[in-house]
Amino acid sequence: MGRTEEEDNILGYVEEYYQNHQEIKRIQADILQYRKKFEPSMKRLKEQMSKMEVYIIQYINKNNHPGIKYKDNIFVPESGKIRVSSKKKEEKMETILKKYQIHQGHPLYRELNAALQSNQTDENIRLKIKKPKK
Repeated sequence: MGRTEEEDNILGYVEEYYQNHQEIKRIQADILQYRKKFEPSMKRLKEQMSKMEVYIIQYINKNNHPGIKYKDNIFVPESGKIRVSSKKKEEKMETILKKYQIHQGHPLYRELNAALQSNQTDENIRLKIKKPKK
């Protein structure tokens, strides 16, 4: 019993789909490999920028400036909220519990745990670079 024309067509589609999928996986692997090559440099640059950002924001706040204009860009501090990671929440909770010597069976432990599980955010001020409006 032979295959029908529809079965032959679907096999072609499946084969082409599979080949495209494999090509996408190869491209994604290449992109990941390329990005990994630059990770140390990116990390170092971001750390340096973070240090400089603190000084720039302090200067702006100290001198009561709305921002700094530099080479057709405006550097302004912007406040925003950042989500606190679960790990930081857990560390904060453990610190509080150790400070007051509260064990897991204590009712306050469950109450603190529930409170810290909610979506907490911290206030954060970052330096933004904006193009001036013409």
